[in-house]
Amino acid sequence: MKNFWNKLLTGIMVIAISCYFIACATSKEKEALLNAKNFVNNLAISKQKVVEGLDQLGYNDQEIDYAIKKCGANWKKEAVEAARNAYNTDPEFYSNKDKLIALLQTAGFT
Repeated sequence: MKNFWNKLLTGIMVIAISCYFIACATSKEKEALLNAKNFVNNLAISKQKVVEGLDQLGYNDQEIDYAIKKCGANWKKEAVEAARNAYNTDPEFYSNKDKLIALLQTAGFT
């Protein structure tokens, strides 16, 4: 019976340690995430432009990757919002599908 409890306790400790390291983000990753969320919440922005913005703020690839994965952005909705904003700004110009697509591509949407 003692062997059972030792194995169980060891298994629980392994799971707890694994969860800690998976869930634990560095302070720079958390900071990058906050910046990414600010970009997404305040702008109609592409994933590419968020990556570029975080890079310009000095974050490394690991911090950027963490922020992109955790920021909760729906990139398709961001593209739709960007298209709507452009159309609302200049409906005559952006009623042309090709011009709207070109704008979205320039903004980093693919």
